[in-house]
Amino acid sequence: MNCPIDSDTMNISGTNRIEEEIETINALSQTKLVIASHQGRVGNNDYTGMSKHVRILEQMLNKKIKYVEDVI
Repeated sequence: MNCPIDSDTMNISGTNRIEEEIETINALSQTKLVIASHQGRVGNNDYTGMSKHVRILEQMLNKKIKYVEDVI
């Protein structure tokens, strides 16, 4: 899910990595699925939370996703 980020706008500049996972996610649609990911490292210019990724994934899957900001 770690997508390229435009460091000026902090927007996702490409969704290929998310698109590549759609078939697998759909194949697991009858299960409970947890997707763990990160985007960059805190302090680096490509660091951002995953909420933007979730919105894209929701659009691609046409379903609501429960997003948890931090599990620690």
